Amino acid sequence: MNSRRNAGAWIVAGLALDTALAVLDLALGPDVTLIGLLVAGPLVASMSAQLRGTAWVSLYGFAVAAGLGAPNDIWASADHAARCAGVLAGGGLSVWLAWLQLDRERSIKRLAMQRAVAKALAESSTLAEAGPVILRTLAEMLGWATAAIWRVERDEVLRRGAAWHAPGLAVDEFERLSRDMTFARGVGLPGRVWDSGEPAWIPDVLVDDDFPRVRPAAQSGLRGALGVPIVGSSGTLGVIEFFAAYVREPDPELTELMVSLGRQIGERIELTRAVEEAAAREVRNRAIVESALDAMISMDHHGRVIEFNPAAEATFGYTRDEALGSEMADLIIPPSLRAAHREGLRRYLQTGEGALLGSRFELVGMRADGSEFPVELTITRVGSLGPPTFMGYLRDIGERKRAERQLTQSRALLAEAEELARTGGWETDVRSGVVECSAGLYRILDLPTDAPGVALDLIVAALHQGDRRVFEQAIGRAVRDGGRFGLECRAVRRDGGVRVLRITGKTILDDDGDAVKLIGTAQDVTEEVEARSARELLANVVDSSDDAILTKSRDGVITSWNRGAERLYGYSSADAIGKSISLIIPPR
Repeated sequence: MNSRRNAGAWIVAGLALDTALAVLDLALGPDVTLIGLLVAGPLVASMSAQLRGTAWVSLYGFAVAAGLGAPNDIWASADHAARCAGVLAGGGLSVWLAWLQLDRERSIKRLAMQRAVAKALAESSTLAEAGPVILRTLAEMLGWATAAIWRVERDEVLRRGAAWHAPGLAVDEFERLSRDMTFARGVGLPGRVWDSGEPAWIPDVLVDDDFPRVRPAAQSGLRGALGVPIVGSSGTLGVIEFFAAYVREPDPELTELMVSLGRQIGERIELTRAVEEAAAREVRNRAIVESALDAMISMDHHGRVIEFNPAAEATFGYTRDEALGSEMADLIIPPSLRAAHREGLRRYLQTGEGALLGSRFELVGMRADGSEFPVELTITRVGSLGPPTFMGYLRDIGERKRAERQLTQSRALLAEAEELARTGGWETDVRSGVVECSAGLYRILDLPTDAPGVALDLIVAALHQGDRRVFEQAIGRAVRDGGRFGLECRAVRRDGGVRVLRITGKTILDDDGDAVKLIGTAQDVTEEVEARSARELLANVVDSSDDAILTKSRDGVITSWNRGAERLYGYSSADAIGKSISLIIPPR
């Protein structure tokens, strides 16, 4: 109310002074009046500038005063026309000076707010810390009763953050409801601003069609409202919300100023987030480097070590402090390879090409005590701007090499044993039907050795046609019932030769009791079967002979007794076998 009375007083004062100058012009002449206008103009401008738009009232006062003080034939009199022109020119000068004053004050006010916001952001580590200071500063300078920041959350809703209200203002219920609410896009004042990305001014929230908090706002005496987007390069990051305790009409200049400040805050938020994300990445990267099982060594473009993690300390025997700053070639590369290392680095710096970059390869490393050992190394370039930095990931593969040698030796021994025993091992995946065979089985079945795995059908096809069904039935029972199995069947080699195989195996079950694998061996028993057949044939011949044929051991125990012996000596084979030969040959 006081500001309105003051504004009215300035308007009246401006009108009075302009009227006085117009009368002076008519009474004393244009020359004296023009001098008075030049002197009084700045004063008029200063007075008129106290209220926005008053300068136009001042100009209107000039025009009215000129009209009132002129005779009826003013436009017919060149003298009067000249004086009126002088009066209007003086009024124009007054208006121009008034606008200069207004613009200057607005600029000062805008700069003060921008500085206040920048200072609050600079002195705070987070927006949550700077928010209350920014809100209080803007609200007090611009005449708002309450202010709040709404953040765009990950779950795509607006949630209230920092808030401020004028001391003594009873807004507890409104604050509580706002603190507990969230807004979706397009809902309420914050959601409306978020959805459009543009400011929104509500002269009176009590009559607005989309203001969910109307009841607590009425209880708290809040009427006019302004919502301004906080904008960053990625879009709207949040909304600043202001409320006044009276109906407040839209002010385009104030809105423009708040939009500018919203962008300033948005830029700072993105900068803060970028810094925080960079710090978080640094912490994560440091944790990865520190906890990595592999040695991680970073080198700059001069070949100097700039990172040396704990695994590298354990692998090479240097402490991190000892390694940092040292030339990597002297530190971990054997003397015989250092020249090649330095030449490779020089060539990469000149051409940007490196044969080993991004690849995994094996070479020899050197420990602090001078001992050499095999390592697996992968080198990557870190960053693309400025001089290159390289990260090497190294692993001591000494144990792996020893295990590989032992495995190779074991496989060689197994192959020799299989060859001597004429056996081969196999493993079948029940679901896919793929059979993994040892070298011995490839040899027994006369299969091509260039395939790492063969189908079960190929194994079946290698068997004699008369034995295939028996084999398939045995496999089917093993898969269905589990347990062990065994059979003899014939295999036909590519040259037409037939071999007899003794196949044994067992079923591997999963946790549900279903068969997943079959494992077993196949032994070439062709000679054994042939010898057994020969023995059986000979036994039949001996057994059917009319002559008495018997055998004894070295210690004189009867081991065989044919039918001819039974007839000749009167003893059955059951009575004779196992007895002393003295049974039929008296002792001397």
